[in-house]
Amino acid sequence: MNNIRKIVIADDEPVQREVLSDILSVIAKDAQITLCSDGALAYRVIENEWVDVLITDIKMPCMDGMELIKLVSENYPTVKIVLISAYREFEYAQKALHFRVFEYLIKPFRIETVKNVLEKMDAAIMSENQNHDHKLAEFMNGIVSKDALETPVLNRIDYAGMVLAFRWKESGQKSREGSISKTQQKVLMRRLSELFAGCYIIQAAKGLDPLENRVDVIAPGFEEEQCREIVEALLEEMSHKGIVFWCGLSGVTDNIADHISQTVSEAQEMLSFSFYENERGRVFPWKTYIGNMEIQLGSLASLDNEIRKDVHKGDGDMAVQRLRRLEQRFGCEPYLSPIRVRHSVSSLIMGIIRDLEGMIPQPEYDSLINEAYDSYGKCDSLRELFEISYDLLTRESAYISQELHRSDTVEMIIAYVNRHFREDISLQMLAERVHFSANYLSAQIKKRVGMPYIEYILSLRLKEACRLLLNSDLKVKDVAQNSGFNDTSYFNRIFRRFYQLSPEQYRKAHKKC
Repeated sequence: MNNIRKIVIADDEPVQREVLSDILSVIAKDAQITLCSDGALAYRVIENEWVDVLITDIKMPCMDGMELIKLVSENYPTVKIVLISAYREFEYAQKALHFRVFEYLIKPFRIETVKNVLEKMDAAIMSENQNHDHKLAEFMNGIVSKDALETPVLNRIDYAGMVLAFRWKESGQKSREGSISKTQQKVLMRRLSELFAGCYIIQAAKGLDPLENRVDVIAPGFEEEQCREIVEALLEEMSHKGIVFWCGLSGVTDNIADHISQTVSEAQEMLSFSFYENERGRVFPWKTYIGNMEIQLGSLASLDNEIRKDVHKGDGDMAVQRLRRLEQRFGCEPYLSPIRVRHSVSSLIMGIIRDLEGMIPQPEYDSLINEAYDSYGKCDSLRELFEISYDLLTRESAYISQELHRSDTVEMIIAYVNRHFREDISLQMLAERVHFSANYLSAQIKKRVGMPYIEYILSLRLKEACRLLLNSDLKVKDVAQNSGFNDTSYFNRIFRRFYQLSPEQYRKAHKKC
């Protein structure tokens, strides 16, 4: 039974109280049980603490069961009421029905009967909580207005108080540092329910990490320092069980219901500082960290230029070394706005990646930039942010270093073609010699000489043919052979297309000049 956290027993017979308490402690092991000898004492407990279940006898001194039921029903409608009687009394039963009595227990108590009653109440509380939580979550997200809340819900949050935003990581197939198991998560949730009894604990939206869990606690009547002490004590307690979590505290508002969006936003904003504490849990109070959000990062232009130069020289080690100094700066208190830090660092690296467009094959560029966007989108810690950046910088430098080498190789290929254009050299043969793809080599040659490989080698041969026609008396057939054309007819056709003259006409016209 996970939904019954606090039970009050009101009975003036000590033996009956103890017997029932013993039975309940076996059935509802995690529930806190408070014993009261009369109705007045029980009502004071309900006034001061959040109570899920009231089990009360009818005949008691000071305040009898019927008066207690009436007061609780009118003022605390969420409390489930169970009436105890030694005999079935129709008159009492009829009166009790008007005051929302949930069930009856007949003395002497039977374990099976008590168990059945508790199970029904646990299921009812769970159903009500789910319905209330869903509506409250919509209210917190601005989907519905305050008027859409049911009266018991509104009554609980129409107070001064604050919101606490909790976050932890569930361990998946592979255990991660700072993550907790499902069993540990249940332990943590149970302690939160105990420490913030009477508060709403709402499942919050997850981030991009599917193993991340978040809950918001709406805490009416709590002060920031009080919450800080509770959460820090809980952190200490949970650390001995290997449980790690982070918590952001909002400022205190004069009315939670009227300022819910702002208060939730403040708590989430403070929780974002867990970005800096990825391995150990911590609490981030509004008063302590709100000033950090306004601290300016300063310009990274100088560092950007230095790192860009390193990368463009292919010196990835130096680029990473410069970036490490930035990580050390951001990793020290006072912590700066996590959103600004993440944006600044990722923008710096993405800008350098964009320099690679056109320098490396398009599929490689597209793959790299898509991977970078995906990695930065999912990172949730300073350490991870810089690990991603180091990896990308190293790979960018390697690409450019490789490109510099490729550039030298392409220049060598062009020089080779300039010397051997008369020979039968295909693009495929040249690409195989330097272990490039034919398409890549063609693109690189075109980038440097301004035309595709076939046009370039043809231009070299025609230029040589023109030189021979003007500076020798070789026959046209020999000019074609010495220029790299094995077919005289093809040579004549190509020459006429480029110069609008036959080779003989070209020779005569230019020799006259």
